[in-house]
Order: sequence, then structure tokens, then C-alpha cells
Amino acid sequence: MNKYLNLPYKQFFKYTLIISLFFHILAIIFSDGFHRPDEHLGIMRWMSFKLGLMDDKILSWEYPARIRPWLQPYLYTILLKPFYFLGFNNPFHMSLILRVVSSTIGFYSLYKISTLIPKYYENEIIKKIVCFSIYLTWFLPFLHARTSSENFSLSFFLFGIYFLESDKKLNSKIYGSIFLSLSFIFRFQTCLLIAPYIIGKYFIQKVQIKKFLIFISVLFLTTLISTYIDKIGYNVWTFTPWNYVYQNIFKGVASGFGVSPFYYYLDKVFSRGVPPLSLIFMIPCIYLWIKKPLNIWSFSSLVYFISHSLIGHKEVRFILPMFGVFPFVLGYFLQETNFWKKLKGWPTKLFLTQTFILLFISTTKSAYGPMSFYKNLYYSSENIEKIYTLNVIRDKLKFYLKKDIPFEHIQDNQVNEILKNNSEVFFLMDKFHHREIFFNNKKCKQIYLSYPEWVMKIKIGNWQKRSKVWSMFKCN
Repeated sequence: MNKYLNLPYKQFFKYTLIISLFFHILAIIFSDGFHRPDEHLGIMRWMSFKLGLMDDKILSWEYPARIRPWLQPYLYTILLKPFYFLGFNNPFHMSLILRVVSSTIGFYSLYKISTLIPKYYENEIIKKIVCFSIYLTWFLPFLHARTSSENFSLSFFLFGIYFLESDKKLNSKIYGSIFLSLSFIFRFQTCLLIAPYIIGKYFIQKVQIKKFLIFISVLFLTTLISTYIDKIGYNVWTFTPWNYVYQNIFKGVASGFGVSPFYYYLDKVFSRGVPPLSLIFMIPCIYLWIKKPLNIWSFSSLVYFISHSLIGHKEVRFILPMFGVFPFVLGYFLQETNFWKKLKGWPTKLFLTQTFILLFISTTKSAYGPMSFYKNLYYSSENIEKIYTLNVIRDKLKFYLKKDIPFEHIQDNQVNEILKNNSEVFFLMDKFHHREIFFNNKKCKQIYLSYPEWVMKIKIGNWQKRSKVWSMFKCN
């Protein structure tokens, strides 16, 4: 580890890039499925609808409300359509292709933004720290493998920052404006990060009306094109940004999914960021917000953070785009405080060790645990016409099914009656105590378990009863 830390910056940059690429590849291979349901319900299902794999009845409430832009689902549709046309329709292979594309875009956005490091920092140690934070923030390889709007929005935001900050040529300003506009289209909430960045760049730092008008013109044209794509998707003219604001702010639909207190994000950044590593995210931001609120990076992140803290419905994924400016916040903090001089010895090694452990864990497991069940079901030789579920009530992932198998939710007391009336029947459950019902029945055989059987025999604590253990039984 000491050899890595003591490398000259150019070599450190190269090794850090390679390490990041390695973890991105791991995430592509292993982190299948989705992190949050919105990734599947709002992107994959909409893409499946346009591919003709399912009808619009299975789409979420966002479809009739017309609040979701079609740009990302359409890009995925265009990408996969040739494969389906040629008969390559294995859903797990198709989702792998999407992870490759999404992760490649994300990784390349990191590379582009990392080329700005020498422009802002001269100190070798600060350059290394900023480089490390860009490439190896532990959740980024996992996020980049997601087919989520947060991933695309963050990646295109970084492309926009790169072009606007790299040089003063007109072409760069136009390209930067295009990418920031696309970042907004992919996820409308990102306007709360883009707007303060643009205000900081074109008004707080120096009044530059001409460049601001270029951005506004590009944003208008990009939104116009996106609106036409939405018209094709919804088969009617509509303006999705306004629909989004109307449904979630004026009608309060978002609050119906839960309301959290103002301090929610402070708590979650600390706990989900995994202390003490999470302090690296919190301390520089809070310091700059207080000391240098009008610094462009401080101002952008502060407005974004406060705005989301004021909104009732909160999820950690909503603030992920803020990490697009975090490396610059960190770099500016290090320059202002000379804190980098204290970064040596065991604290540094602790942070590095914790980062690599978290990177390995986050990139080598499924984003959605039950994906192994869907793989087992897809490749199963059993002729399954219907599955009865006990407690498993989450949305069925139709995209990953070879055929549309009905899932019917039942209660415990209905099991015996169903067994009497069927010669062959399949039961799916995710509670440990439900397995005992079928283990005691000689007619039933377990054909799937989300954990190895030997793990289920571990009697440390009460973990089986607290955990979701997916299992399926075939009963004759």
C-alpha cells in the first residue's frame, strides 16, 4: 500500500484508473438486477413495452401521469432491438449488455473529469486524493452498472462539467451545455445541481451573459427534442418536466411514498456512507458550506443538498448526483485547510482498507438478491404454469421470465386446500417458518433456495427468521 501511495502522480493516476476499471468490470458481471425498484419499474419495463415484450397495463402510475421522460428507455430499446430481431432474447444476456453500456459511459465520465485535476491542483498529494475520490468512491462502480436515471444523469453531468471547465472554446461551451441539458432530461431533480452551478459559473464568478444565453438556448432545444421523443412514447403531446412537478409537488404524490425529517440525508450519508469513511464525505462539504458558500462547488452542492432536504419524500439515491462535484469540494477543502499534511499513517491506511473492502463487497453481489431465483426459474426444466406465493408480494419481474407465469398470493391456511385440488403445484416463499410447512410434507420437494443449505443450518442468533430466505417447493 505504501508503494502505491508514494508513486509519482502520473503513475498513481494510471494505477488508480486500472483499479477502478477492474471494479467496474466486477460490477458488470456480478451486480445483476436493480438497486431500487424504480430502476426496473421506470426504465426496464418501459423499454420492454417498446420492445413489444409486454403491454402498457403493467407499467407503473408514472405512465398515465406522463411524468417520466422516454429518452433513456428509448436509447436502451434502440440498443437491444437488433438483438431481439436476430433471436438473441435471453433477458440475462440483454441486461448484461445494458450494464456494459451503462458502466462504460459512467467510467468514461470519470476519466474525462479526472483530466481536469492538474488544472486545479499543483500539490501532488492533493491531486492523488482527488484522483482517488473520483475513481474509487466505493459505490460508484456499482452505481455505474445500474440502468437507473441517477446513473445516466450523474454521468452526463460530469461530461458537461468537463467540457465547460476544460477550455474556453465555443464548441466546448456548446457540448457542455448539451450534456448538462441531457443530465436534466434523464433526471429532472438534477436541475437543482445544474442551476446553481450555472449561476455560480456565469454570474457569481464573473458575469457572462453571452455564455449563459448559449446554455439557455441549448437547454431549450434539448428539451424540445426530448418533448418530441416523449410524444412518440406517450402517443400524445405532453411536457414531462411540468407533469413531474405538478404530480409530485402540487398534488403531493411523492409524499404518499413516505415523508422523512429534514436531517434525513445527514443521518443517511453518515450511516450508509459507512463510518468512519463517511466523515470524508461530510466534513469537507460542511466546512465549505460554512466558510466558502459562494465557491462554485460549495454553492452547487449546498443548494442541491438543502433543496432535497426540504422535500418531504427522501431516498439516498436522490442525492447521488451531488457526488459529481464532491471531488472538487474535497480538493478545495484540502487546499484551504492544509489538512492533507495530516493524511498519513494508520488513519490513511484504515480509510484505504475500508474503501477496498466496500468496493469488493458492492461489486461482487447481486443488486437485487432474488435475481438468482429468476435465473433458476428461467433455466428450469420444470413445466411451471402457476406459482403460489406466501408473503412474496413484490412486483413480478416479467422481463426475466421465459413465459408469463401467474404469481398468486395466498395465506398459510390455504396451502392444504391447494394441495388437495392439484396434482402438481409450486409454492414460493421468503420466510423461514414457511419452509417448515413443506419440509414436513413428504409430497413436497425443495427445488430452489437463495442460500446454500449449509448456511441455513448455522444457528448463530435468529438470523434465519429475520432474513428473507427465498425458497420454492414442488409438491405432487
